[in-house]
Amino acid sequence: MASSPFNLDAFSNGSLVKSIVNSDYVPTQIGDSGLFKAESVNTSTVSLETDGTVVSLVGIKPRGAPAQVIGSQNKRKLKTFTVPHLPQIATVLAGEVANVREFGTATGMRTVQSIIAKKSALARANIDYTTEAHRLDAIMGNYNDVNGTKSSLYTEMGTSQQVETIDLSATTTDLLSVLFDIRLKQKAALGGIPSIGGRIYYGDAKWAEFLKSKSVAAAYANWQNNVLPRDPRAPLTFGGFEHVWYSGSSLVEIPKTEAYAVPLGVIGQFIQVYAPAETMTDIGGMGMPYYATTELMDHNAGIEIKYETNVLTLNMLPASVIKLA
Repeated sequence: MASSPFNLDAFSNGSLVKSIVNSDYVPTQIGDSGLFKAESVNTSTVSLETDGTVVSLVGIKPRGAPAQVIGSQNKRKLKTFTVPHLPQIATVLAGEVANVREFGTATGMRTVQSIIAKKSALARANIDYTTEAHRLDAIMGNYNDVNGTKSSLYTEMGTSQQVETIDLSATTTDLLSVLFDIRLKQKAALGGIPSIGGRIYYGDAKWAEFLKSKSVAAAYANWQNNVLPRDPRAPLTFGGFEHVWYSGSSLVEIPKTEAYAVPLGVIGQFIQVYAPAETMTDIGGMGMPYYATTELMDHNAGIEIKYETNVLTLNMLPASVIKLA
């Protein structure tokens, strides 16, 4: 019997994951900023503890080992979450590689590896796009639970959303005063937890209002040949905040007339927790952002590739993110 065209090293799990990691990266604005800290666990559930000062993962230790030491606080809260499972399935069929010209070439035959690379790139793009959506949800006060439901972080944490009403188009608006009020609200919500600054993410219409506001126009009138008309997409620093236009899509965007002010440098506030894949070989291992496994299809017709990530995205102090409306 002839050997199967799919009995190749390219279909090993390690090679597949390498193919995902090396594929083109889909830019994600919040992910690129480093706002969310990635953590890995070796279970499908995580316990997160807040004590009024620090938010941290509770370490998993062998029985009999020294327990994690925490300070004596009256505000300690322990929350347990199940990490959502995000799977994708792709197939590579024999007909896709037999006597098929490689795209973009005159004579080159399509290879199994090239198909893997293309499908792995799409799988990664889907994962990156989805995790960026989860980050934005967390900023706006929600999280995606294990059932695929968008749930309120305010309800989960027993708090409520703070809103700052601001009319950026009005010539009488004192923007510096408004930004200071936002800072005070964040300070109160953090309850003494230090931060190193702030960033405001704007929807399309709110960003246009910000650029046109009297205070901003005056402040930047003589700075670097007036940066505003030269590149209206560029972030600006004003009033102690970095102001950023969130250039999203129809599926991942800040509502056009809204903006969200987040504190920066708060340890353990914005987290993404990765759990291991649902396979026997990954039991007990630390979670990774990307997984890929294969299974031969019936009658050796091809292979099925399962891509997955298992990630929980949270904002542990949602009341410190101030909505601008």
